[in-house]
Amino acid sequence: GAYKLQGNSQIFATSSSIATSDGRYKENVLPISSGLDIIDSLNPVSFDWKAHPVHNFVEGKTVGFIAQEVKETLKGTEYVNAIVKANNCVIQEKEIDEMTGAVIKEEVREEFLGIAEGNMVALLTKAIQELKQEFDAYKAAHP
Repeated sequence: GAYKLQGNSQIFATSSSIATSDGRYKENVLPISSGLDIIDSLNPVSFDWKAHPVHNFVEGKTVGFIAQEVKETLKGTEYVNAIVKANNCVIQEKEIDEMTGAVIKEEVREEFLGIAEGNMVALLTKAIQELKQEFDAYKAAHP
């Protein structure tokens, strides 16, 4: 079915996760014109997750990107929204007094950003292709 899955930790599978990519479902297909400049502008980092009341982050050093930085790097490109995604979670439930029906606590939601890292593969592939073209041209000029 078509539904959203939200996990607050790791998701394990006995095989690969598969993203639908059938060409019959796509239109306005255009090649990515440049990947190297974008990839060169990204800032890969290592970090530790902070404790959070909702997210059950894995402890220990991990690697990745800061979503706000990726969004800034991709600003002005047509695929920023395909890579940087906004979501939200409830960090405080709404509570109602059973006797009076009055609201004791309001629901508090927190918006956060995530990265569809699988969608970055096309940019990475384009960057590698560009590097290969440069390398091949260099090899041809310096036999």
